[in-house]
Amino acid sequence: MRKSNAQIFGTHFEFPSAYPHGANILKKAVDGGDGKGSRLLRVVARRYAAWRLAANVVPSSAEKSDGWRGFVDRQTQLFGEYRNTLDTPEIDQAFDSRGALQPSALEEFCTYLFLPLVSSLGGSAELGKREVFHGLYFSAPDFRQFIDLPRPHYQAASVDFVISRKITSRFTAGTRHQDDEIFVPAVAVECKTYLDRPRWFASEILAENLKRGFPFCRQFLLAEFLKLETGKVNIVGSRVDHVYVLRRSENIDRKARRAKSRPLPPIHPDAVFSFFTDVMTHLTTPWEPLKSWRETGVLK
Repeated sequence: MRKSNAQIFGTHFEFPSAYPHGANILKKAVDGGDGKGSRLLRVVARRYAAWRLAANVVPSSAEKSDGWRGFVDRQTQLFGEYRNTLDTPEIDQAFDSRGALQPSALEEFCTYLFLPLVSSLGGSAELGKREVFHGLYFSAPDFRQFIDLPRPHYQAASVDFVISRKITSRFTAGTRHQDDEIFVPAVAVECKTYLDRPRWFASEILAENLKRGFPFCRQFLLAEFLKLETGKVNIVGSRVDHVYVLRRSENIDRKARRAKSRPLPPIHPDAVFSFFTDVMTHLTTPWEPLKSWRETGVLK
C-alpha cells in the first residue's frame, strides 16, 4: 500500500520547486519497495523533516546587531549537521549517486538561506530548481504558416537554484497570437558535491547562455569539495561570476578518509556568508548602466 507524505516524514509537507531535496526523498520512498534501502530512507526522511522544520523558524531579522550574519551562521550549522548524516557507507551503498540525494540537499539549503532575504525585498520572485529562459528563436513549417504566425520557441535550461520572475509573453501577428510562460533568472546557482573538469565546463556554457538571455543574471557555482586542476582552466576569465568551495577541501576519496577515521570537513560559515553577501549585494544595487557617463567617463 502506498504510504502517505505524513507517514514518510512524520509530518505533512508540500514540495514546490524550492524544496527539491525533500521531493527527491519522497520520490525515492514512493518508488522504492521494502528492504534495507527502504528502512534507511525512512531514517533519512525523518532527519530531513527535523532539518526543514528547524531551518524554517530561524529568526531572519536584519535589524539585529549582527545583521544577517547570525541568521546565515545558524542556517549553515543546521545544514552541516543534516548533510553530515548523509555521509555514511550505508547511504552510499543504498542510493545511486545519479539520484542526486546529496547535491539536492545543497540546492534546498539555498532556499532556506535566501527566502527571508527575498521576502524582505518584496515582490513575487520564484525560488528553487527551475527551467529558465536563455534564448528565443522562431520556426514555421512553410511560408503560409510563417505569414500566419511564426512559431516562437523558448530555449530553457534546468538550473539547480534560481531567484527568478515568471513572465507571460504574447506574440501577435494579425488576429493570431501565442501565449507562453517563462522564468527569467536574476540569480542562478549550480550546486555540486564536488567540482571537477566536466562540471566546470558545463557551468561555463550555462553561464554564457543565461547571460545571453538576461545580461544582469549573476551565475554562482557552489561545491562542497574541489576536484579540479585550477591551473588548467580559465577561472578568472570565466562567465561564472563566483565559485565557492564550501568545505575548503579537495575531493578526498570517501573510503580512504573513512579508513583513516577522518571526519567530514565542515561547511565553513565564512564561505557561505560571502556567497550570501554577493547575492544580497546584487539584489539590492542598481543594474542599469551609469547614466552619468558624460561626467565620469564610466559607462560600465
